[in-house]
Amino acid sequence: MSGSRETKGERVERACGTLHRLSRSPRFKRVGVSLVVSVLAFSVFSSTGAFAGGATGTKNWSRPIKLIRASSATSQSQLDSVSCPSSTFCTVATATGAVIFQRDGKWSAPQPVNAGGSLDSISCTSSQYCVAVSDYEAVTFNGSSWSKAKVIGPDASYSVSCPTTSFCATVGASGTIGGPKFLATYNGNAWRKTTIPSAKVMSDRLMDVSCATPTYCVGVNLNGSLTFFDGKKWTTKNSNEPKNLISVSCPIVNSCVAVSMLGKWVAIHNESRSAPKSIPSLDGDVPYSVSCATASTCVVITLTGKAATWRGGHWSKSSQVFKSPAVGSTDVSCSSDGRCMAVNSRGDVSIY
Repeated sequence: MSGSRETKGERVERACGTLHRLSRSPRFKRVGVSLVVSVLAFSVFSSTGAFAGGATGTKNWSRPIKLIRASSATSQSQLDSVSCPSSTFCTVATATGAVIFQRDGKWSAPQPVNAGGSLDSISCTSSQYCVAVSDYEAVTFNGSSWSKAKVIGPDASYSVSCPTTSFCATVGASGTIGGPKFLATYNGNAWRKTTIPSAKVMSDRLMDVSCATPTYCVGVNLNGSLTFFDGKKWTTKNSNEPKNLISVSCPIVNSCVAVSMLGKWVAIHNESRSAPKSIPSLDGDVPYSVSCATASTCVVITLTGKAATWRGGHWSKSSQVFKSPAVGSTDVSCSSDGRCMAVNSRGDVSIY
């Protein structure tokens, strides 16, 4: 569990040098190599269709700034996760195990949080409360300092979502192909852990979780299934479409949007989903993260740095937020007033 051990992503990188950039991100470790190869093949060989109408336009993203510069001394990704609970406060989690705050437009220095290594995910309810998770531990922020780390489960790659200061949920994908799925909930004091057997195939992997309240959370699985938490138990609803679900966002109860790495999206209402549809302006690209400011406004960002906005029942034309080519990871977070921040594994940040 030491910070110097070879990570799962680094083992992949050593075996597959051609995927050097992609092997650095926590979510890549959850996906696995063969799936990413197939997704990249899809993005290269599928035709990029013209947007057929219904565009509402997008706000202008800011010129990216380099928040952390790449270091030749490490093969880790730089900025892995971002959380913006308001228009004046965001936090960014780094692969070096530190958190960087933005308060009223000003950036702090990186602050180590001692969570056992690289941070996989972060979620904040306000400037006074955040939870960050690593491959097996979680730490909380009370507005001035970070807590001691608590174990959330076996070694895995985790995603966390905190709708209140007294509740968080996390889902994790085992570092072993075919290994079990890990889920945990937090009551403000202790983590309650759950393990679910997998189908023992690479595609059965929990990738992301989003909670609107302590009684409504949705987790997405690469195999297309959805896992719901009702405040007491986790329940999985199986489905084959769309496969390769990678990210989910639930701004309110019973209303979520999930995206697939193969360019599809679905709306989730209660425990049902819509038929999968394409995001026209991102056709042929690889969606990687989605964040919904409201039930009618969402932003999706891809591995090649393109973003599209769902507003008024239509997807916008895409904006090139970050320069191509593809990076190891991207993440986006939008506050309820519509301000969004995007980060990538090159250490870049952009805002709109």
